[in-house]
Amino acid sequence: MKKALLSMSSCLQRTLSGGLGSRQRRLRVAETLSLGDKRFVAVVQVDHQEFLIGGSSSSVSLLARLPSEQECGQEMSSLREISLAAGK
Repeated sequence: MKKALLSMSSCLQRTLSGGLGSRQRRLRVAETLSLGDKRFVAVVQVDHQEFLIGGSSSSVSLLARLPSEQECGQEMSSLREISLAAGK
């Protein structure tokens, strides 16, 4: 988890160092959900990767790296193969 936070931090630093006036923004908040009491979860996109982050009034934490659509498709294919093999 610590390695993932460092990696995300590094990506954010590179993104922000390009300045707000750069032509292509690499960082985007795709969606947020308030949990009340100044807490939230959000999906943040950096380049072509998505991360689920959680935050409160005093901290922000990486909860998970979300799989890409391609990775989800590969996982679904693997699950189908396992299911078919188990049914034999």
